Amino acid sequence: MFLCLLAEGLAVRGAETQGEPAKRISAIKTLELQVSETIRTNKSENTSTYVIKYKLPDSVRKEMLTPELNKGELYVYSKGKKLTWLPLFKQKKVETIPEGEDKIIDILRYIFRMEKEDAAFRKEYYAGKLKGVKLGEKTTIQFSGYTLCDGYLFPLRFTVLEKTATVGEIKITSVKTDPKFDEKEFSTEE
Repeated sequence: MFLCLLAEGLAVRGAETQGEPAKRISAIKTLELQVSETIRTNKSENTSTYVIKYKLPDSVRKEMLTPELNKGELYVYSKGKKLTWLPLFKQKKVETIPEGEDKIIDILRYIFRMEKEDAAFRKEYYAGKLKGVKLGEKTTIQFSGYTLCDGYLFPLRFTVLEKTATVGEIKITSVKTDPKFDEKEFSTEE
């Protein structure tokens, strides 16, 4: 397991570490990220921070850290189901995962899938030239800044656009590659 604390302003020109090409992210089995997300609605901005634990290919656990009102909220996505735990109300709910519900999870799944399946995507990604992706008909995700962590290349910041309007910013502040997780953390049982 390796932890990278990421800083604004780091740039990568081609994904190389000491002359060696970056490791393929498709080799990662588990990933832990700390994320800061700002969502713009009408004329207000809401910022939250959370930890994502990602067990590839499709199990995700998201735990809210801020704002204080949402601290401890837990969202587990696995096998087509979503478990929501709201500690304020001591309430659990299991439902089918709504499409497009969580942009950072959609982005991560897209990057990992495309890196594994599409040679052109892989080439552009590892050259640090991938500037964005389209998710669905209305959503575009723009990337800015890449960093190397434990030899793996990760985008640092994402701008979320709906049609042409910016609706959010997502910033990855730390990355742990291949940490060990307890299988129970990804259970969607009530």
